[in-house]
Amino acid sequence: MIERWNAKKLCQQTEEFLIAHKLLPSYVKSGRYNPTISRHRSLFSPVEQKNLHYSGRNGLLYNNLSFWYFDYQLIRSFTLKGSTDSCLFLPDLYSLPVDADSLLKRLPSIFAQLNFRVVNIDNIGQHTTFELSDESCKVEDLPEPYGKWLHHQLGRVEWDKPEPLKITISCQLFPKPDETYLTLTLSALAIPLLYSLTQVFNSCFHLQGKLLADEEIMTYLQNKAVFSLEGGRIDLTMLTTASITYHSPESD
Repeated sequence: MIERWNAKKLCQQTEEFLIAHKLLPSYVKSGRYNPTISRHRSLFSPVEQKNLHYSGRNGLLYNNLSFWYFDYQLIRSFTLKGSTDSCLFLPDLYSLPVDADSLLKRLPSIFAQLNFRVVNIDNIGQHTTFELSDESCKVEDLPEPYGKWLHHQLGRVEWDKPEPLKITISCQLFPKPDETYLTLTLSALAIPLLYSLTQVFNSCFHLQGKLLADEEIMTYLQNKAVFSLEGGRIDLTMLTTASITYHSPESD
């Protein structure tokens, strides 16, 4: 079944993927705050109770400001205000047995299956852009390191603040004899999306899994993809072996 994504789910599953593959250290989740009902008057206001609930910073991630800051920026890249600070470049991701003009016409329906809408089509330049941006959520609904960085490092308690989300995908087509190469540029490191996208292309062109298999996606990310965050390139060759080194402004 094809996954119809939303930006919040992509953000959550991307962080889970990176932790599972050792690119990020793990952390202990505080869990969503649920106010308790008591007959006795609390010493703390509801806002203070929520702040206390999210005060915990346990786990390897929070023990290293560089990793914590990286995770904060990674999550921020899925928001509207952070969508221009991140870039995942995927050169020649797919080679498809169709001419460029036909592919360009089919791309809107292909990306619509994943819940992306077209925002621009350049028939002359054989380029198109898609967007997933029709939602927002509270800060507390995003992975906790984001809200905890705002709270504990920047002094901004914004757990209840709405956070508009946005992901863009730019597609560039390169025609070759009997096939077309497709290069993608994503505004965030939305790795789970690649698995769904590969599934959709395999299905639409009846390729029976001839495009990237799951293990080949990992190899592609390690060897060909280029990911930059706040202008700095992040090494993806260590997706399955070790943690990254990333320096936050506070640690410089």
